[in-house]
Amino acid sequence: MNIDLSKDELALLTDLLQEKWEQLRVEIRRTGTPRYHDELRELERRTVVLLRRIEMAAVVAAAVVLADLGNCLICTDRTVAGALRRRSPGVVG
Repeated sequence: MNIDLSKDELALLTDLLQEKWEQLRVEIRRTGTPRYHDELRELERRTVVLLRRIEMAAVVAAAVVLADLGNCLICTDRTVAGALRRRSPGVVG
């Protein structure tokens, strides 16, 4: 399954998961029931895995944007350099 999120939505989702993780850590420390403690630990583990996956997806998305921006800058630079060469041979290049 894929889902498209805006930057604001991604930030909100990340904040909510981090808040949930903090709450789980407190509840894990406070509980005395071994079975419930284990359930909370498993929920904490799944929350952290999901949080890390979302953070990694955000990093990859940012890298793609930067790569696209870099490609555009290279294309623009080459276009400008080519135009300058055609106008003034020997000036660029």
